[in-house]
Amino acid sequence: MRSLWVYCCVALPLLGLACTRPLKVSAPVQMNASVDGELSLLEKNEEGCIWKRLRFPGFKERAIAQFPAPCLGADVAWSKNLQHAVVSFNPRFFSMDSKRGEGEAENIVLRAFEVELATGKVVELPSTQHLLGELMFFGWSNQGIVALSLEVSGALETTMLEAMERGEKTLKLSWGEETFLVELPERELEGIEGMPSLAHAWLLHQGAWKRIESKWTTTGWDYAMGEKALEIYAELGPIAHELLHVLGYPREKGLRDAAFAPWMPENVDDERVGWEKLPTLYGNLYSWTVAGEFAYTSGLLLYQPKEKTLFPLSGLGFGLENIVAIFAHKAWLLVAEKNTGAWPRLYNLKNGELIWASDSARAVVFWPDQKPLVFRPSEQ
Repeated sequence: MRSLWVYCCVALPLLGLACTRPLKVSAPVQMNASVDGELSLLEKNEEGCIWKRLRFPGFKERAIAQFPAPCLGADVAWSKNLQHAVVSFNPRFFSMDSKRGEGEAENIVLRAFEVELATGKVVELPSTQHLLGELMFFGWSNQGIVALSLEVSGALETTMLEAMERGEKTLKLSWGEETFLVELPERELEGIEGMPSLAHAWLLHQGAWKRIESKWTTTGWDYAMGEKALEIYAELGPIAHELLHVLGYPREKGLRDAAFAPWMPENVDDERVGWEKLPTLYGNLYSWTVAGEFAYTSGLLLYQPKEKTLFPLSGLGFGLENIVAIFAHKAWLLVAEKNTGAWPRLYNLKNGELIWASDSARAVVFWPDQKPLVFRPSEQ
């Protein structure tokens, strides 16, 4: 009797989709909970892009799945039980650090794949090109795989504002053969910041995308909710780019101690910027914050282990011009490019030593069943 994989890989190419032969997935590595950690990462190889789990210390790799796509724009959205995931390659998560030769964002073709973690089976998801608005990212909800999109246009804004001026509560819209009502914002026109936009949630149902939610929101300003205004957003499992979207933390800020003088940027006269103290279990991390509506964590990082002197992290590869994401897990510190998880660096917090680095890995985060003990985006 033929396997389900054989039938999938006969039928899917007829639909223009890919089905990749599952990798041989090894048994889970036994973890020492008091010491060990594990990273999720995607890395380019001869066949496209491979998703791995990297255990440390010891750095034992375990392959999860292989994808027929470049690793640029990589993102991972896990189900809440961590048994399934959607791995996507999205131009929105392309690194803009041109100094490192990343390439061109327009060369990235948006593709997404469902992965069964126990077997490594990979099935490509249907195209989202026909959906309303721009595809923002994929997630895994209680109902299954969802795609979130954001629709922004002058015509849509005009239609919404005219309806609000008439005192209407809902607006009738259409998509293909479907007609649906969307509630209008309950606020005065003068109170609308940014650009009005319409967020949509699409559920993958029987091999096709089905619209399940639409909601007015805004985009183009610092506090815009965008697609996160959708109710279904609250029930999504862990998503790599969301973990990497770090705007700063409510820690001790504005430090100007003389001890920082050797690393102080020149011509600093803005009271909103300064060194930000981020305590860990084994010492204090200090980051230079970049002024804006929020405090952004730059790649200028210093570390002071307990009862030791202050020093810059070695081999970091980031600087004042970079915005980074920072995560601490037990005795380990992960630093990577914000949003993309590119150019990750892993440090031992006990002594501040660099123990692992990669210039090719993407979407690098701690495996989500190991929650960071110090820095969590939910605390922003």
